[in-house]
Amino acid sequence: MKNTFRARLALLLALLMLSASGCSSQGDAGSGSSSAAGESSTSSGPQTTAQAASNPSSDSSLPQKEYTQKDLNDQWAESDCTVITLSGSTAAVQGSGASVTGGVLTISKGGDYLLSGEFAGQILVNSDKADDVRLILDGVSVTSDSAPLWVQQADKVILTLAEGSENAFTDGSSRDESAETIPNAALYSQDDLSINGSGSLTVTASYDHGIFCKNDLTITGGNISVTAPGDGVKGKDSFAMLDGVLTIEAGQDGIQASETDDPADGWVRLDGGSISITAGQDGIQAETVLWLIDGQLDMVTGGGSHADGAKADNPTDMMGGKGGMGGFGGGRGGFFPGSGNDTGSAPAEDAPGADGAAPPEGATPPEGMPDMDGSFPTDGARPDKGGRGNKMPEGEVPPEMPSDGKTMPDMPGGAIQTAQSGGAVSPMILPTAEGDTAETESVSDSMKGLKAGTLLQIDGGSVSADCLDDTVHCNGDVVITGGVLSLSSGDDGVHADNALTISGGELTVSRSYEGLEGLVMDISDGILFITAADDGLNAAGGNDSSSGFGMFGRDSFADGSASLTISGGRLTMDAGGDGLDSNGQLTLSGGTVLVAGPTNSGNGALDFGGSCSITGGTLIASGSAGMDEVPREASQPTLRLRFRTAIEPGTAVAIADESGSILCAFVSSKQYNSLILSLPQLTEGSTYRLLTGCTVTGAPSSGSELAALYDGSSCQGGTQVQTFTAQSGVSELTVG
Repeated sequence: MKNTFRARLALLLALLMLSASGCSSQGDAGSGSSSAAGESSTSSGPQTTAQAASNPSSDSSLPQKEYTQKDLNDQWAESDCTVITLSGSTAAVQGSGASVTGGVLTISKGGDYLLSGEFAGQILVNSDKADDVRLILDGVSVTSDSAPLWVQQADKVILTLAEGSENAFTDGSSRDESAETIPNAALYSQDDLSINGSGSLTVTASYDHGIFCKNDLTITGGNISVTAPGDGVKGKDSFAMLDGVLTIEAGQDGIQASETDDPADGWVRLDGGSISITAGQDGIQAETVLWLIDGQLDMVTGGGSHADGAKADNPTDMMGGKGGMGGFGGGRGGFFPGSGNDTGSAPAEDAPGADGAAPPEGATPPEGMPDMDGSFPTDGARPDKGGRGNKMPEGEVPPEMPSDGKTMPDMPGGAIQTAQSGGAVSPMILPTAEGDTAETESVSDSMKGLKAGTLLQIDGGSVSADCLDDTVHCNGDVVITGGVLSLSSGDDGVHADNALTISGGELTVSRSYEGLEGLVMDISDGILFITAADDGLNAAGGNDSSSGFGMFGRDSFADGSASLTISGGRLTMDAGGDGLDSNGQLTLSGGTVLVAGPTNSGNGALDFGGSCSITGGTLIASGSAGMDEVPREASQPTLRLRFRTAIEPGTAVAIADESGSILCAFVSSKQYNSLILSLPQLTEGSTYRLLTGCTVTGAPSSGSELAALYDGSSCQGGTQVQTFTAQSGVSELTVG
C-alpha cells in the first residue's frame, strides 16, 4: 500500500492525540464506545493538527476537508463492543443495540459493533439521527438479494477494517422496484460514511453501484476492491481519500460526486492513497471541484485511448483550427520554396510552378487546391475538407432529418435530444433511479479520466491515465501546480472550457487528438512533453461536445478572447496539426519551447488569430512551409528559415558564432522545411553560421526524442550552409 508522507503524518498525529486522551488499542479497555468514535472538534471550531495538515490551501474555491477522529480512529477493544457473530441467516448478539429477525441484522443505536462470520441477509443501520455507529469488520462475508449493508439513518457510520481481516459484501442482481426507497448499491448509505483500518474489503455489485453514500464519503485506510456494473464508488455530496488502496472496476464512472443542488457539494478531494480504476465511462467525475493534492492514480476509461472511435486516430480537422490568419502561403503571402519568391507576390512566369508546371517538391499549392498531405489532386477536383466539410466519417450515414424541421432525429444508443439554454442541442441519456424513487440523476456517457464541473486542480501526486475521451477535463478551469502526469487520450490530453494554468509539475501526453486546450492558456513553469495528432497547444475557447453529456466530438470555438502565454517551463511537442495555436494572442516571454510540427501543408508550427510577440525565452519550431506563420513582434533576434531541401528527421541543425563555436543545435523527429528560431544567445548585429549534419552527443539540454535542443558542448562538426547577421525583430532567410 502506498502511504504518502502527509497521510502517515496525519494518522500518527491523530493516534497520538487519541492515546493521550485515554483511548486504548485493540485488546485494552477504554475504547470502542460511541464517544471513542466522536469528533475532536466541530466544523466551526479550531482544527486539530491532523486536520490542519490536510488543508494545504485556504482558497475558498477549494474544498476544505476535516479528517477527524471519527475518520482516523481504527483502534478498538472487544470489551467495549457489542459482539456479533454471523452465521447463515441469523446471528449471535452479545451486548445491546442490535437484533436479528428474518435475515436482517438491525443496528438501532450508536456505539461500536464487532462483527465476524458469514451472513445470508442484510445489515441495516437505523439509529437516532445524532448517533455515531462504528462497525468493526473482522472477517465478515455478507451476501444479500438486496443491499448487504444499508445505512438508513445515523449521524455517521464508520467501517473499521480490522488488521489482517478479509471482508466481503455481495449483492443480488435485482431489487423490489415497488419499494419506496431502492438501495441501488451493494454498500448503500443515506448518511455520512467513513472507511478506515488496515484490513481488506471486497464489494461485488450485480444490480447497479458498488458503494453509494448520499452524503459525504471518506476513506482514510484499508485495502478496498469494488466491482460494479454501474458506478464504482459514489459520494454524492463529496468523496475524500487520505490513505489506503482502492481498486475499482465499473461499467459506468469509477468515482463520482454528483450533487447538483448545492454548489458547495459535488466535490472530490484526494489527499493520498492509491487508486486504480477501470471504467466504462469517466474515471473520476466531480460535479463541482476535483482537487488532487497527493496520491497515486492509475486509470483506464472507455477501453483506453486506442479503443474503436478514438478521435486521435481520425484527425479530420487538419486545417489548423481557426487561429491562423495567413492562409496558404505562410501567413504573410504565398511562398514557393525554391522559387526565389519570399515576398508574397506571385511567382515569375518562368519560375517553378508557373503556367501549370509541376511545382517543386515541398511547394505550397494555390488556395483551394491543397490536399492534407501537401499533394495535388490529378483530376483537379476539390480536395476533401476533412472535419469542416459535409463528409460523414467512413462507414457512417447521417441521420434522416424530419420534414417538419423541428423534431430532432433519433440518436445512437437510445439517446434523446434536449435543448440547453443558450446553447446547442446535445444528446442526453434517459435518467435512472438513484435510490429514492423521487430522485433521478442523469447518466453521463463520456469516457474521460479526471473530470470536473467548475475547477480541476492538481497540486501533487501521480496520474497515469489511458482514456478514450479527454484524460483531464473541466467545464471551467484547470490548474496544475505540481505532480507527475502520464496521459494517453483518444481526444484531448488536457481540456479546460475556460482557463488552463500550468505553473509546475511534469506532464507527458503520449497520445492525443489535441494535447492541451483552453480558452486562456498560461504556462509559467513545468516540464511538458506533448504528442498530438492535431494541435499541440490550442488556445481556442468554447467547449467540446463532451463538456456535459455525450462523447467527444467536434469542438466549438470562440474567437478573439483566446490567448496563449508562455513565460517559463520547458515544453516539447510533436504535433500533426499546429504546434502552438491561438485563436487570439500568442505571447512568449520565457521558458524553452521546442516544436516538431506538421508535415502536411495545411498547418504550421505556429498559428495565431491575433498578434504574436516574443520578449524572451527560447523558441525553436519546425514544420511544413505551407501554413507557417512568423511572430510579428520580437524584442530579441528571431529568424524564419525556409529550406529549399527539406531537413530529414534526426538531422542536427546548429547555430555557430562567427569563429565557428557552436552555440546550440536542434534535432527534430520529423522532416521539415520551415524553422522558426528565437534565441536569447543571439546578439543584434553579430554574424552567425548555420550548420547542418552536426554530430550531437549525450543527453539534450532540453526536450526528448520528439524534439531536442543541445548546447554547444554536445555538438561537433557539421556543414555550413549559410551565414546571417542577427537583426532586431524578425528576419526571414531562404536556405539552399
